[in-house]
Amino acid sequence: MKKTWLAGLLSFLFPGMGQFYLGRMVLGILFAAGYIPTIFMAFSSENIIVAFGVLISFLVWISSISHAVVFSKK
Repeated sequence: MKKTWLAGLLSFLFPGMGQFYLGRMVLGILFAAGYIPTIFMAFSSENIIVAFGVLISFLVWISSISHAVVFSKK
């Protein structure tokens, strides 16, 4: 059984890493692919795009952590 705290920590450091640790490669790629573009959006020059990018990247990040913790227990 994989360590729950390690899966959560890896996803905390970068979305998708916890899924890679759990052997769920496709989900890891999807979380990373969802996170990376929103970080670029967060650093754009438009204020509304910055806010949207920060919000979406935060949601992807939190989802990645919670998914890694829940599925590490299975």
